[in-house]
Amino acid sequence: MNTSADKTQENNSKSVSGASSQMQISGKSTFQFVDNRPEAIAQRKIQEMANNSSQASRLRAFQEMANNSPQAKQAAQLQAMADNYSAQKQSIINKQENNTGLPNNLKSGIENLSGYSMDDVKVHYNSEKPVQLKAHAYVQGTDIHLASGQEK
Repeated sequence: MNTSADKTQENNSKSVSGASSQMQISGKSTFQFVDNRPEAIAQRKIQEMANNSSQASRLRAFQEMANNSPQAKQAAQLQAMADNYSAQKQSIINKQENNTGLPNNLKSGIENLSGYSMDDVKVHYNSEKPVQLKAHAYVQGTDIHLASGQEK
């Protein structure tokens, strides 16, 4: 007669043996659910047959040829050059001194979102121009005038 304890021990041994067979390349074990329903087994067999078919083999061979073609290698080199150029350009932009009066994080955020340089913007704190217009701030061209207490 199977008792509840026997079934629990049987289930634990099944899950431990399944988990020990599920090892990642990094050496850490992962607990994964394995679907052993007849439908799932049939689906895995059909997928394996499709993966091993002659058409799939030909497609893999064509993909391998395309990946190893001179055009693909040239495209990878050009992409690497473009990525390197973008990184260098970004580091040059980040190294430029901020003389605008805008906080660095605000200036870089605006530049990243808009794509425009804010180097020619000048912020004038505690300016009288907004007060004359009964406003908190006043912008004229590339000059931003902030009334007293508005620099938050």
